[in-house]
Amino acid sequence: MDPETDFFDAGATSVNAVELVAALARELNVRLTLDDVFADARPRRLAQRWIAGSGATAPPVTAAPPGSRRPVRVIAPRPSGVARPPLPGAACADEDLGQILADLALADALPFLGAPEPMAPRRILLTGATGFLGGHLLLDLLRRSDAHVVCLIRAAGEQQARARLAEALTGYRLPWSAELRRRITTLPGDIRQPRLGPAEDRWQAGAVRAVRRTPPKAIAVDGDETLWTGVAGEQGPAGVDLGGARALLARRLLRWRAAGALLVLVGNNDELTVESVLDRPDSVLRKEHFSLISAEWGRKAARLEKAARELNLGLDDFLFLDDNPVEIASMRAALPEVLSVTCPPAGELESFLARLWPLVPRATTAEDSHRAEFYRQERARGAVREQTGFEEFLDGPGLEIDIRSLSGAEVERSAQLARRTNQFTLRARSADGGDLERWRRQGEVWTADGRKSPGPVRHSPVHRAYL
Repeated sequence: MDPETDFFDAGATSVNAVELVAALARELNVRLTLDDVFADARPRRLAQRWIAGSGATAPPVTAAPPGSRRPVRVIAPRPSGVARPPLPGAACADEDLGQILADLALADALPFLGAPEPMAPRRILLTGATGFLGGHLLLDLLRRSDAHVVCLIRAAGEQQARARLAEALTGYRLPWSAELRRRITTLPGDIRQPRLGPAEDRWQAGAVRAVRRTPPKAIAVDGDETLWTGVAGEQGPAGVDLGGARALLARRLLRWRAAGALLVLVGNNDELTVESVLDRPDSVLRKEHFSLISAEWGRKAARLEKAARELNLGLDDFLFLDDNPVEIASMRAALPEVLSVTCPPAGELESFLARLWPLVPRATTAEDSHRAEFYRQERARGAVREQTGFEEFLDGPGLEIDIRSLSGAEVERSAQLARRTNQFTLRARSADGGDLERWRRQGEVWTADGRKSPGPVRHSPVHRAYL
């Protein structure tokens, strides 16, 4: 290995670092610590740290052996029985330890206020996933949570990062199934570098999006000066501008909807005016694209909170987009869980969308792409249930149960539900998420779909069982 090549960049792991420290001590009587290796793992720097810490002087450079490319510096092993002088700063170790123990003693006197309410993780950033411990921790996180894990991997690009992770996990004889790969994002970078290593543009477009915020499940947008340019209540539905950058925003929202996000319109207008704008022939967004429209004059924070209850979503699932900084500030103060973003004027909208949504997620399953329609149908069923009792609702027409053998087109969605279901499960789930694949190899897997349609609404699965 070249003297300037980083030990870990060459493919070494934390286990190899422990082995290196032990081998240097055993074979050469060179005493290094793991901290030395993790601080700078280039062989030349490790040698310099050992020389500086031992007080030894490096022998002169000898002539290069035949066939070698550069001079070799020979360092004699330390004679046995000769103690290594303390490293700079080592004299402070006892003092630091005493301070730590004193702090721990004070902790016993602090009042106990109760544990905070636990929150299930949604997205986890994991470093060291290619190491022995990190690989097992990655598997444990996937097994014990429903979270998506972002793995920071030292690599030149995403393809190389994914290959490194796959090679490490299979090398430790850990699973690397399709279900696991779907829940893992590899992020090329280096934890030792500022902002985890990526260049500024990649940091803005990739790291923040992938690590710090999960994709929204619902996008709430204002109407005036956001979905269209102008004030519909003053200029009339025909007087506002839906073209240019506003059409670009509308198309981007439709792509999010196709990926499974719900659209909600929260505007200070009357409903008839809003519907008239959306009914215009040049409107990209139509009324049916929105899972809910709240067009009135009440506080937007209260209306968005009501929308979250009606859609059975958490407030942290929402992104709120409005041109008015006062509305944004009000939403942030009342509902800090909502990601509230100020929408710029039309002239700045294109570059704004490139920063806010550099990538739009792709629907994983057919159910993901039809989620907005499922929510609309569920609201229609809810309205029918409120007018009749639940038993009458079930006894009414339109209830269908379809039992069939699992087909290839349904495998991805079935794997999703098998992983997420925690009720009526008769056996423990394995850590690798490959239960469904094994069940299919061992025998038949059957699914049961239940559908209930009020009126013309049909074919929306509300339950699936595995037999």
